Amino acid sequence: MTLEADIWFTSLHEIMKDDPSLLSFSGDKLFGSVQAGIIVGKKELIAKLKKNQLLRMLRVDKLTLSILTQDIQSMLLEKYEDLPTLGMLFKDVEELKENAQLLMNEVKNIVDCEIIDTTTLIGGGSTPNKKIPSIAVTIALKNYSPNKIQKLFREKNIIGRIEEEKFLLDFRTIDMKDIATITESIKCLATS
Repeated sequence: MTLEADIWFTSLHEIMKDDPSLLSFSGDKLFGSVQAGIIVGKKELIAKLKKNQLLRMLRVDKLTLSILTQDIQSMLLEKYEDLPTLGMLFKDVEELKENAQLLMNEVKNIVDCEIIDTTTLIGGGSTPNKKIPSIAVTIALKNYSPNKIQKLFREKNIIGRIEEEKFLLDFRTIDMKDIATITESIKCLATS
């Protein structure tokens, strides 16, 4: 297990050692899974919660439980590739560089681009403002501002961001299978 995943599970495990009465956390925040509130704790208190009429309205459905169960199993077996969010978070920077180089090799003769080191914000909830290292490819199209480039890419359902007056594609969020689609989009934008 990677350090980050180990910290999450260690923290949960350590808290549970203190034998809390009840503890709640989010399935999507802790496991990168479906949105679901998870409650653990003393058996008698869980039984009381189950008797509350609000349970019928607030409980998750069988599909959500099934997905959550599969995702927790994948996490425990360290099969992060089965969990897209965690797969992205735990991807090695060297792998990101290799993927970025694949794109660069395809488009470097048609657009101005470069591979840069950057950081990515994980998000809110349990990790507000937490940054992790990443790799990005900057894309410049002649006569277009970074804002216009960002808009053109969004129209092709490709999300990038602007950093230091440059439009970039962060490879922390790009899967290998998406590189061909991105390449074709760049070629299309560069020739339009």
